[in-house]
Amino acid sequence: MISQVKTKLKEQLGQILDYSYPLSIQWRSYLIQRLITDQVFVVYSDGKVGSTSLTISLRRNLRDQFVFHIHRLTQQSIIDAENYYKDRCKPSQIPDNLIQSIFLHKHLNHFFDTKQVYFFSLVRDPVAALISEYCENYPYTSKMETNSEDEIADKITQNIMTLFESEKVDMRLNWFEMELKKALDFDIYSEPFPSQKGYHIYQDRNLLLMKLESLNSCYSQAIEDFLGLKNFTLEEGNKAEQSSYREIYQKVKKAIKIPTTILDEIYSSNYVKYFYEDEEIKGFREKWQG
Repeated sequence: MISQVKTKLKEQLGQILDYSYPLSIQWRSYLIQRLITDQVFVVYSDGKVGSTSLTISLRRNLRDQFVFHIHRLTQQSIIDAENYYKDRCKPSQIPDNLIQSIFLHKHLNHFFDTKQVYFFSLVRDPVAALISEYCENYPYTSKMETNSEDEIADKITQNIMTLFESEKVDMRLNWFEMELKKALDFDIYSEPFPSQKGYHIYQDRNLLLMKLESLNSCYSQAIEDFLGLKNFTLEEGNKAEQSSYREIYQKVKKAIKIPTTILDEIYSSNYVKYFYEDEEIKGFREKWQG
């Protein structure tokens, strides 16, 4: 009986919040505020780089701490995201990561003055990240009428060049300049990244950055060096290979061949050359080259 009442009240609250976007934001921000302690943990990265897995792991290992998981922190990127979702869903359906971005953008300077703030970020082969994102979103954005994995995979493979001709490539390669540098007033490229080690702690902003390709081998030492936390366990998150679109992603990976000119542009970028060694880049190219 009590559980039924709670469920009904929750439904009614959701209906009330759907009448007002500002009210929905305020209520969900209030819930976040209640969970904040004297330490603030923020996973701040581009999408499809392993950030969900890291966030889940931090939340399970830091049981008494709230861990933010965001992809945007600049005012303009938050405004753009708000406008996108306002036109497409109810206020109660606005993604949690956007609510967290709005909250952090408002309170971050205060947190810098009053709390210990820890940032985490990740990077990944940009071609793999772009394809993973495209495979996940394509069945929804293209409004396909089929549920056949083979047909969806074939369609994605046929249309994949639209992805590499879009602004998404530049946005991913320049994410640190467009997002992190503007939001935190810090240039990630200002000091060398130890590629073989797989991670680096940027003391100026108390930020730990890890490569997804090295995550399994480096995360334990990286977390211990950064947080002093031993026996950290890494949980599986929203990996394409293990989510609902696993088969589609695998089929596309096997079938896709990307022209050399596009690979040249991506793998000669500052982003790739900063985080990856020549042998790693060579391996990426061989994987995708037509």
